[in-house]
Order: sequence, then structure tokens, then C-alpha cells
Amino acid sequence: GIKRGVLELADAIAINKADGDNVKKAKKAAKIYENALSLLQPPSPAWTPLVLTCSALKMTGIKEIWQTVLDHRQRLSDSGELAHKRRKQALDWMWSLVEEGLKERFYQNPDIKRELTQIARRVENGTTAPTLAARELFLILDKKG
Repeated sequence: GIKRGVLELADAIAINKADGDNVKKAKKAAKIYENALSLLQPPSPAWTPLVLTCSALKMTGIKEIWQTVLDHRQRLSDSGELAHKRRKQALDWMWSLVEEGLKERFYQNPDIKRELTQIARRVENGTTAPTLAARELFLILDKKG
């Protein structure tokens, strides 16, 4: 199915298996995707997503896909958007690593390990509100400084 959120992220769509009896089906799918993309705001002012068909089996359309990748990169580089995206990706990666590290430290904390099952059970049983349980867990961490 065509998911709006996925299409909003696409810079290009390649429909594979456009060979043999599937050529008509692949072209039909490409038309459906083109129509769907035409209803959305392009993800970039410098680029409008393309829909391409190819056959990995017959090696057709592969050069066009690669050229689309190169053209996309060039347009985004020329507009400065690629550098902006890379900076945002670097920040996103940093925050992802911070969150991953905090989670790991949280779950590896011996006091948390000892109390977590009991606290979670109280939330599950409805005897403690989730907000109070979370506060209790943070207080356990704060005791360590």
C-alpha cells in the first residue's frame, strides 16, 4: 500500500521486476506512485521525486536510477540543502547515541535493577501512577549523584 508518511520521505522510487510479464504491472505501479507524489509537497525545493522502473534481472533501468541518485546529490549540494541535512543528521545521531547511552546506564544501574521489577509491578497493578513510578526511579538515580 501507499503510505503517505513514507512517500513524504522519498527522494525517488524505483520499482523493480519490470521485466517479462511484469512490465505492464510495473508501469502501472509507477503511474500510481507518480499520481500519489503529485498530491504531496516535494520534500525539497531543489528536487521533485521521480518514479523509475527497473529490472535487476535484466539490468535495465539501473543506469537511470544511478543517474537520478547523482542528479539528486548534485542539486542538493548546489542548493546547500545537502550540507544542512548532513548537519541535522549529525545532531540526530548525537542525540540518538546520548539516549542509547542513558538508557544503557539506567538499566545497568544496580539500584534500578533491584527496584525496577517491583515498581513496574505496582504500575501494572494500578497501585502506583506511572508518573510517580518514573519519579521514584529518577530519585533512585539522584541518590547516587
